[in-house]
Amino acid sequence: MLAYSLAFTYGIIECSGRDASDFLQRMTTNDLAALGLGEAAGSALVTEKGRMVDFLTIARLGDTHWRLVTSPANEAAVYQWLRKYVIMEDVQLALLTNTFATVELWSDQNESPTSIQHILAPIMDGRDAVRYERIPKRLENGFNLSLLLLRTQDVEQTVQQLSALGAIPLSTEQRECIRIRSGIGQFPNEFNEQYTPLDAGLADSVRLGKGCFIGQEVLERLVVQNKVRWKLWSVECDAAAAKELQNVPSIITTASGQAVGQITSLAPPCDYLGSSTEQSWIGLAYLSREVSHDTAIGTSSGMPLYLRHVVTIVS
Repeated sequence: MLAYSLAFTYGIIECSGRDASDFLQRMTTNDLAALGLGEAAGSALVTEKGRMVDFLTIARLGDTHWRLVTSPANEAAVYQWLRKYVIMEDVQLALLTNTFATVELWSDQNESPTSIQHILAPIMDGRDAVRYERIPKRLENGFNLSLLLLRTQDVEQTVQQLSALGAIPLSTEQRECIRIRSGIGQFPNEFNEQYTPLDAGLADSVRLGKGCFIGQEVLERLVVQNKVRWKLWSVECDAAAAKELQNVPSIITTASGQAVGQITSLAPPCDYLGSSTEQSWIGLAYLSREVSHDTAIGTSSGMPLYLRHVVTIVS
């Protein structure tokens, strides 16, 4: 099953220069030195306190040439953050968002990356286009998110070809429904400077042993001392509770009234990709590390919420 969305424009920044590889290695959390030519990986950009500026997709275009895909509407902040740390290095940064278009591709987890690449081969053949995994494979059931990056003038024809191949166009509401039910975080709801990538289920994109990077000390201390404060959960509720929670972020409490976290995204029951309509509202919530499946939680007025699973991403 393959679907696509044109609802969001992702930011594109290219980084080049003699020191570009070393610069990005010490600016982001993943081990970019392990990437071969043409390969890409998810990597968090964090503050000195280990909090997320963004979750990036970073691709090696050459020995001294890299492409960064930022969250929608966050490329300017990422660009300025990186610029701040270019001092004496031979590093050039270029904002290229207007040069490229991005098509979100949503695929069932039963579809292998090889299968998706085979399906897309006729579209990409002879065209300046590339596909990147945006959110890596998940442990939970749901859909994988990848991005088709292409020249803006090729979008209309690409969409026609996707439709001819049986790919399903998603409305903004359907796209959000799939994202939340698949446990996929996004900026600014889940990826923001309140939380670390360890909180957000992105620990596999944090390579503490690769060498120094901004925020490493704090993140390593959190792991060694077992002090990661939050976990990102998928939660479930009925319409009455959802009405109280719809102005996200909204506070979540225990049965005794103690605040233990907040809802950051919420999706109503919906019919997506031909599935039967589900009756429950599904949300993403940051909850205190003390919360477990045995913990009774609810809205601030006492309406119950139900824990589904902790969000975990495997790259």
